[in-house]
Amino acid sequence: MAVVIDGLEELRKALLDAPQSIQAQVETIVREAAESAASEIRSRYEQHRTSTEMYTPGKGVRRARRHLADNVVVSFRGAKTGAAVGRIVVDAPHAHLFEFGTQNRQWENGKSTGSAPARPTLVPAAIRNRRQMVDELIAAVEQTGLKVTGNG
Repeated sequence: MAVVIDGLEELRKALLDAPQSIQAQVETIVREAAESAASEIRSRYEQHRTSTEMYTPGKGVRRARRHLADNVVVSFRGAKTGAAVGRIVVDAPHAHLFEFGTQNRQWENGKSTGSAPARPTLVPAAIRNRRQMVDELIAAVEQTGLKVTGNG
């Protein structure tokens, strides 16, 4: 007897009815993928760590600031709702400047402040880890006797 699951919603329902062991395995796979991607992102950001203090001439150290690597936050929601979800957020107001770079900027007096090169980090790391996660999820589902088809 073959079971046909057509679409993500049917797969979600089937996984909810699956044994607790497969749900736990799915949660572990998703959690490890999210943590792995976050670790890769933090490591890449660490390579470009700058001073943790801002100095203003005449005013001294103005305030300490957190570095991008310190702003990588991972949250997770388990599979009991029908979907195990790992979410990675870089909660820093300047993260987009690192990811996408900046154009050449100038002061009103014409002095150039230069540009910052784009250093794509979050999306490439998420894509790499998502591919690995999908492969592991497919293997876990196939271990239950189901056949997975499609290109993922």
